[in-house]
Amino acid sequence: MEIRINKDIRKFKTKDIGSFSFKEAGFAAAGMAAGYGTYMIVKYFFPKTGIDESIPIALIPMTIILAFGFFKPFGMSMTQFIKTFVREYFLTPQIYVWENDYETDFEKIEDIWGEDYKYSPKRIELIASDFKEPSVLSKEEQAAKKKRQEEVKKMQIF
Repeated sequence: MEIRINKDIRKFKTKDIGSFSFKEAGFAAAGMAAGYGTYMIVKYFFPKTGIDESIPIALIPMTIILAFGFFKPFGMSMTQFIKTFVREYFLTPQIYVWENDYETDFEKIEDIWGEDYKYSPKRIELIASDFKEPSVLSKEEQAAKKKRQEEVKKMQIF
């Protein structure tokens, strides 16, 4: 006996009432009831309002309730999403990284990382020369820089 199973079983959804689950049908009914209730309250307290003014007001609670039933941001239900959002952005402390562990002072590298990471004076000169602006260098310096870059490639420093 063979039973066909959906390829992505996580997306499987039971269809209890028509094409809706019980949860979705309940939120749809609650949304319609809230919309109708808001419409009737607006008509009762403001009898001079027409249908053009009262229906947009009734749509506000209706869409909020329908969003809780049907909208699934990031695969979570709306209540899970709101709980996660509040916890992440309001209740947990935010961590801001202001410093990195990259050291640019060549003399301190040996102190921090040990003897294996010590730079030779020639290597320091090669690295420092790469950060000069090309427009500042003369033609001789540019040629020397190209030669040094070729030496660096041969040394396989980087």
